[in-house]
Amino acid sequence: KENNLLVDIEYSINQSDFKIYKTPIHLNMARKNIITYKAIDRAGNEEDLNAIEVFVDVNPPTLSVRVDGKSFKNKDLVYYEPGSYISLHAYDNESGVKDVFININNEGYLPIDYFTEKFKEPKLYRVQALALDNVLSKSKEYSFNFIVDSQAPVVTTRVSNTVYSNKLPICSSISKINISAYRDWE
Repeated sequence: KENNLLVDIEYSINQSDFKIYKTPIHLNMARKNIITYKAIDRAGNEEDLNAIEVFVDVNPPTLSVRVDGKSFKNKDLVYYEPGSYISLHAYDNESGVKDVFININNEGYLPIDYFTEKFKEPKLYRVQALALDNVLSKSKEYSFNFIVDSQAPVVTTRVSNTVYSNKLPICSSISKINISAYRDWE
């Protein structure tokens, strides 16, 4: 209700001296705050003292992100087998976690509940994730790239000093057989 001009409201934060309430109260320290208040009319009649406890949450949620699946690293990229999936875990000890969001290949953030996909298609994935707590503080945004790899390596052989007789390779005892394998990374 609107404050009647014939009534003053006095308040105290954490047992400080009482002040006349004029504008909304802003609390910005992470702690439990006790606000006591009362109304006094011009005739001096006082309302009983009331109190509310308010905990201020200034800390964003913590988010951990990992890709689960068999992997290996080559230079700055991590490669995963098809069927790998992302595990996101968020916690907030103060107000609790409201939601966790994920953005795959810049298609837009979606709540993690809507994302059940395993990564099957061989390609580069760009992932961003963040969490939101119940007082709407955002976690640090995680951003990472990985490649789903289903391509087999290519193996080649070379035998030195080889001749063919009836389409059969024939080599001498001093011939060398070289076997190599390579990946054709995109």
